[in-house]
Amino acid sequence: MRCEEKEYWNGSLDETKDCQKLLVVVDKYHSGINKVHDDAFFGDIQKTHVTDLTAVEGDVDDLDYLNRKEFRQIFQIGLPSGGGIAYMLDAIEALEQIEIEK
Repeated sequence: MRCEEKEYWNGSLDETKDCQKLLVVVDKYHSGINKVHDDAFFGDIQKTHVTDLTAVEGDVDDLDYLNRKEFRQIFQIGLPSGGGIAYMLDAIEALEQIEIEK
């Protein structure tokens, strides 16, 4: 097993710290196994990529371990290089403001 070293940072928001990845957990009403969301689903933030970290390969009907009722998609959103923590916090705030119909 390989363990990665954790990185701790005590700087201010004004300092440049390159934050290029943001994880988003989608609620169960908008999640679905291998559900594809269009670019607008994640708002107007600048992003380099959106990756579904919960994507399942193969025939999902044969996977008894999947709890379809409580399933939540998790996406990794790539943010532009050099944005820093302030940009990441702005992106989080913008994502929180998105209103999605149930």
